[in-house]
Amino acid sequence: MPRRSRSDARKPRDLFEALESRTLLSYTHPMMAALPGLDAMENPGNTVVRFQTSLGNIDIEMYDAVAPHTVANFLQYIRDGAYDDMFFHRDVPDFVLQGGGYKFEDGQGKRNIPQRDAIANEFNRHNTEGTIAMARLQGQPDSATNQFYFNLKDNPTLDLIDGGFTVFGKVIAGWDNVLAIRDLSTRDYDVKLNGVEGHFFDDVPVIGNPGPSTPVTEAGLVMTWDAEIIKPRGAPDFYTQAAYYAEGFRNANIVERVDVVNSDTGRNNYYQVIVRYETGERDKVIATGLLTPLQRRTIKIVDNAGGFNLVRSGVGYAIEVRSTRVLAASLNHRDFGVTLGESFISTVNQPVNGLKFWNFAAGVKGPGERDFILWDNITDQTVTVYLTLYPQSQPAKEFSFQVERYRRGGVSINTLAGVPNNRVFSVRLASTGPIVAAMSRYEINGLTSTTNGSTELGIPLGGRSEGYLAAARVGPGITSTLSVLYTTGAPSALIDFYFFFDDGSVIRGKPVDLTGLVRRKDINLATMGLTTIPADEPFAIRYKVRGASTAVAVVYTQESDGDTMSTPFTTASGNNLYFGDGYMDPDEVGSTYSETISIFNPYQDTQVSFRWGIQFLFSDGTRLAFNGGTLASLRRLDIRPNEMPGFMAKVNSSPAFRFYSVVLGFTELVNGQPFSGGAGIAQITRIHAQANWRQTMTSGPMVHPGVPLTYMDAPQFDPL
Repeated sequence: MPRRSRSDARKPRDLFEALESRTLLSYTHPMMAALPGLDAMENPGNTVVRFQTSLGNIDIEMYDAVAPHTVANFLQYIRDGAYDDMFFHRDVPDFVLQGGGYKFEDGQGKRNIPQRDAIANEFNRHNTEGTIAMARLQGQPDSATNQFYFNLKDNPTLDLIDGGFTVFGKVIAGWDNVLAIRDLSTRDYDVKLNGVEGHFFDDVPVIGNPGPSTPVTEAGLVMTWDAEIIKPRGAPDFYTQAAYYAEGFRNANIVERVDVVNSDTGRNNYYQVIVRYETGERDKVIATGLLTPLQRRTIKIVDNAGGFNLVRSGVGYAIEVRSTRVLAASLNHRDFGVTLGESFISTVNQPVNGLKFWNFAAGVKGPGERDFILWDNITDQTVTVYLTLYPQSQPAKEFSFQVERYRRGGVSINTLAGVPNNRVFSVRLASTGPIVAAMSRYEINGLTSTTNGSTELGIPLGGRSEGYLAAARVGPGITSTLSVLYTTGAPSALIDFYFFFDDGSVIRGKPVDLTGLVRRKDINLATMGLTTIPADEPFAIRYKVRGASTAVAVVYTQESDGDTMSTPFTTASGNNLYFGDGYMDPDEVGSTYSETISIFNPYQDTQVSFRWGIQFLFSDGTRLAFNGGTLASLRRLDIRPNEMPGFMAKVNSSPAFRFYSVVLGFTELVNGQPFSGGAGIAQITRIHAQANWRQTMTSGPMVHPGVPLTYMDAPQFDPL
C-alpha cells in the first residue's frame, strides 16, 4: 500500500470539553488515607507511625529526641515488618493495652516475634493516658525488646518502678480505636495459644463472643494488619504518594536496582522503599532517604557479585516506593544474562476499577520459555485473582489464586496445567480488589548463555479502544510483531492500524479482526504493507477499534540485536512524563550502542501542536534543560542524548553521571497559542549491539502523578 499524505483541510472546534476519562476516583492506599494534621503533633518534625488494626488506624507520634534509642529500636521493628499480623495480647481496661510480642495467622497459629538485642532504659516522660511505652521484665530496667503498651489512663506508678518505664510516643489520631479495643471482652487463651496454662495470654481482647470451644482465628483477635512509618523524621509532610512494580527476585545471578527521581521543582522529597514478599515475613523497608528538588538516585537492591543484598534470596517480591512529594521510579533488573527495565506505576491518578483488570497481549509457553505473570495486592483485604489464558487457536483456560493483603503473588505459565506447549498466548487478570500486575519473559537457550528477555506492566482496565506507540522498526534482522487481545465488549472487534513517519506520511495497514472464538492474534508487521520501509527507519503506530465501545490490549514485540523487547501501547498519558532509568556509556556510543527517546503527538487536528522540552537529572542535583521545539499533529521525533554536547560533557565528567533520569514536558498549542492540559506519547529504547553484550531494552514513562490521566480514545484526539 503506498504512503499517503495527511490532508490539512480541517475546521476548528472545541477539542477540550470535560471528559469522563479524566480520573475522578483514584486509589488511595490505606496507609495514606485520612492522615492526621501536623497541628496534632507536639513537634511537627517528629516521626509518625500508623498501626492499621482490625478496629481502625492508630497514629503515633514518636518522641525522637526524648528517647532516641528506644524510638530507633521501635522503628527498626516497624521497618522489618515485625508488627505486621501482630495481635494485641493483653488488655487491662484500667491500666494498659499491650502488644508487640506475637503474630497470628489462620492455619499456622501463634508465633513469637523475634527479639532484637535489649535496649537501655530512657525514662524521661510520664506514663500518661494516650502515651506508648516499652514493656520489660520486672526488676530489669534495661530489658526492653519488642513489646510495648498504650497507657489507657495516667499510670504514675509506672514512673516509679525500677527507674520508670520508657515513654517514647503518644497517640495523635485513632485514640477512639484504642478505647474500642479496651472495651472489648477478654479471654484466657494460654492453653489455646501456648498449649499450657501460664500467664502470657490471660487477658486477650477478642472480637465477638467466642465460647470455650471456639477456635482462635484472625477474625476473633485484634490484629495489626500493617504497621508503617507514615511520616519520617524531619519531613514537613506525610507520605502521600506511592509507586509500584510487581517484579523482584534475588539469586546468585541477579543484579537489580531502582532509580528514583524527585519531580518536585521546589521541595525536598523523603522516600522509603518497601518490598512485599510472596512467602514468609511479608514486608521490609529496604531503603529510606531524601531527594533534593529534581534530584535522582540509584538504589541498588541485589548484586551478589558485589556482595550487596538488601532482600531475602529465592523469594519473589514486589517493590513499592512511598514519598512525601511526587516521585517517579523505574526498575532495572538483570537476570538470565539479560537486562529488563520498566517504569513503575502510580495509583494516585488511576481509577480504582481500572486496577482490578490487567491485560497482557504477548507471551509464549514452551521449552526454554520462562514467562511469569506477577501481581501485587496493594489492598488491606485478601483478594482473588482470576487468570484467563488465551492460547493461540485454543480454548481459553481459567485459573484462580488467593492473595493475602499486601502480598506479592504470581505464577510461572509453564506450571499451569492444561495449557499446550509451544503456543503463544495472552492473559487477562481480573481481581476482586486493586492490584498492580506485570509480566517478565525470558527465552533461554539451553546450549549457551544467550537469552532474550523483557518485562512490562500490564495494561490497566484491560485496554482501551485506541492506543499509540512512539517507536517501531522493520527490516533485515528485525522481527516486529503486534499482539492483540480482545476480551470484552461487542461480539467481535475490527481494529485499524496506522503507521506514522518522520516526514508526516501515513500508511494504513490491513485491519485485524477478532471474535469471541479468536480472542488474540499475532501480526508480523511485514505482512501489513510495511515491506517498502527502509531498514531501521522508525515510525509510530496507532490502533483504533471500529465502534469505540470495545476495548483491546496491544503489545509491540521486537526481536533484534540479539534480544527481545516488549512494549504495551499507551492508552492513557499526560503532559509530564518521567523515565527514571536513563543510561549512557560514552565509551560505547556509535553504531553498536544507542539510547533514544521517542515522542509522538497523537492529536489528529492539524491546529493542535506541542512545544516540547526535555530535562536530564543527575544524582548530584544537576538539571540540564533543553527547549526542544514544536511537534506538529501526528508527527514523531527521536531524541538522541549523545548528540547533545552539554549532556555528553556532564556524562563524561564522571562514571557516576552515566546514570540519569529524563523528564519530558509538553505544552499544548492550539493555533499556536498555549493551552492547558494535553497528553503526549513517549518511550525510551536502549540498544547494545556489541558482540559481547547484544541486548535491547525499552520502557514507557511514568505519568506525573500530579496530573490527571487523559485516555487516548477521548474525543479531543479525533480529526475534525
